Formats: sequence, structure tokens, C-alpha cells
Amino acid sequence: MTRRHFLLTGVVGLLAIWLLFVQNHHSLSFAFPQESAMPQEVQIRLNESGESFRQRYQQDLSADARNPGSVFYEMDWPERNGVVQFQHGRYSVTIPTVMSILGFENTDYPSDGIHKWSVSVALTANQRGETPHENARQEIYTLLNTLTKAGWKHSISQSDPRITGRDAMRLFVDKGMSSLHPLDPGYTPTPEEWLRLPQPMAWALYANGVYLDIMLHREQDREGKLTQPGNYFVSMNFQSAVSLWRNASDEKDRANGNWLKQYVAEKPGNAQERKEAEAKIRAEGRYKIDTDYQSPDATLFDDGKIPPPLSHAETITCKSRETCPKTGYWLATSTDARLWNVDAMAKQPPRWVEAGQPMPTFSPPMLANREHTIVWQWHGENLALIDNFISKLKHDT
Repeated sequence: MTRRHFLLTGVVGLLAIWLLFVQNHHSLSFAFPQESAMPQEVQIRLNESGESFRQRYQQDLSADARNPGSVFYEMDWPERNGVVQFQHGRYSVTIPTVMSILGFENTDYPSDGIHKWSVSVALTANQRGETPHENARQEIYTLLNTLTKAGWKHSISQSDPRITGRDAMRLFVDKGMSSLHPLDPGYTPTPEEWLRLPQPMAWALYANGVYLDIMLHREQDREGKLTQPGNYFVSMNFQSAVSLWRNASDEKDRANGNWLKQYVAEKPGNAQERKEAEAKIRAEGRYKIDTDYQSPDATLFDDGKIPPPLSHAETITCKSRETCPKTGYWLATSTDARLWNVDAMAKQPPRWVEAGQPMPTFSPPMLANREHTIVWQWHGENLALIDNFISKLKHDT
């Protein structure tokens, strides 16, 4: 059996979010928050239990558990776009213009928690709700560049030919979704190429046990032309590798727990399928094979073990005067708990530090002659998220 995670997650994710827009929301959920109460910034992560997520945003989300074995968690920003931070250690990314999020929890696998998130992203629109095509091109590739800079890698199914760059775009133009081959986030099409791309456009990325499929749909006019600004719909679907490949396996393998052995056993066959596909493409001479491309998930599950649930918050710390390892906002704490608490943290403003710069230091009375105990912790690139973090700490203490 050949598996292509791009098709499995991307299309399903697109349809799931589309359904949210065309159905009556009240028929899906237990309760809906008032728009005025919605938090502007939200943090999501994979493998967090639904109960934990519900406790963090209990007044701001809707939950639907009427489908046996599944619970769905939804938050919407119908009037003012929200800001969502997907937390995944050093691969974390902030998405600034979000219309809605939808989390999926499978109660048959409680340790998975929320195993998939679908994020609906807005593009800048005019007063008629339309987006100029050039604006859409620039905005989607700004998003893709943000992801690649955070460490997300272009993901081609291990059974598919290694076609990247402009050739991946040409293949997509020729065959569209039927090629089952995603666009390369590292290649930015020209404005003319952008308008020739078929619908929906699709990109696939991977980072440390998580697959991300991005789907973009563009409406055309009645004649199938792009003579006027259009309506663009973007969805981002984050899913854990464990959840994706288990769900892609046969029901029997899922039931008896053999899905992982089956996945590992199929790797040689996938490699052979790729080899044969590439030989055919070389013979045709239309597309170039990128022999330097390496699948970012090539060693996934090679040890034959199911990894523990993903850690949602890789802690990055650095002492004063040491070299900053990651650009962003940093909060000060101390290795001496007697001299430092939440209130002290809140009084010391967060510092923006660029990677490679020395970490700042200071000498408040409580740390006189003890500057060596100052430890800075990275909290991302969104200042508003730090305010929420400190508020939560105060509430918890």
C-alpha cells in the first residue's frame, strides 16, 4: 500500500474547514462565545488533551462530542482576525491573520490528545472582500518563508519522484492535484506563473514529527478567467506523524497495533517505487530530478518505536552575557528561587534580542552581586503572547 500524506491530510482538512463555513454553526456545537469575549491571541499545540485546551479557553470555544469517538474544538474570529501561535519547540510559528481554528481529538487514543489542527487563514482583502492576485501571491509566500526560516522542510512522499523548485510548479501546472505532488515552498512563482497555477494550490512541509499541509483555493470568474481580484481561501493543517500514519493504515493494523511495523516494512517498497518513477521521468526528459533532495521524514519510526507525545514547549534558556541562540522576546528569571518570583518577572520588561547578540544583564536590588543567576527564557516573537503568559502565571499562583 502506497501512502501519500499530502493527499490524506490536505484534502480532508480543506473540506473540514469548508464545511464549517457553509453549515449553521449552532448545529455543530454545545455553546458559542460572544465575539467581544474572544481572546485575540491563542496558543495551540498537538498532543495537548482536549480537557486542558478547554480549561485554557473554556469561555471562548465551542466543542462537539456528538460524533462517537471524536471531539472537535472550534474557535472563530468572524469580525476581527485572531493571532494563533502553533507551539512546536524551535519550529513554533505565529500566524497573524486567522479566521478560525478546528482541533480534532480521537477518544480511542486518549494519549494523542488533539492530534490535528486546521487553521483557516485570511488574506488581505478590499472593501468588497476581494484580494488582488499579486497581494495574495506575496502574502502566501511570506507565510511560506516564515515557516522555512523556522525550520520546516519541503516534504515529498517517499514513494514520489524528487521534483523540486520550478519543475515542481511546472508539474503542478500540467497535472494539478492529480499529480499528488506538492509545490515547493522554496520556489516563488512569477506573477504570470502564479495566475496559471490550477486550483487548489498545495504545499507540504514537515518538522520533527509533524506534517503541515497548506491548501489555497482561488475563485475564478464565470468564464474561468482571472481578470479581476478574487476570493482566496487558505487552510493550514498540522497533524502528528503518529496520528497520520496510524490513520492511513488498514483498520486491522490499527486494531492490533501492527500499523507501525507495516509502515517500516513498506519503506523499501516506497524507495523502489520512487526509483522507478524517477527513471520514467528521466526518460521523458520533461522534469529534472533533484538528487540532492532528502526527505525530512526519511528516518521516521526507523527504531520501530512509537515516540512519546510531542513536547509542546521546548524551553530555550540563556544566561546573561551569553550569546543569544534565537531571535525573539526573552523574559528574565533566576536560578535562585528565593530572589525571584512571578511578580519580579512581570516588573522586568521582556527584551527583544537578535540571535548572535549577547544576552542583556541588569542589577536590581534583589540581585545585587548575583547577576550570574539571571537566566533568560525565549517566548517567541509576539509580544502579546508574553502578556498572556505572565497573566496566566499570576492566575495559577
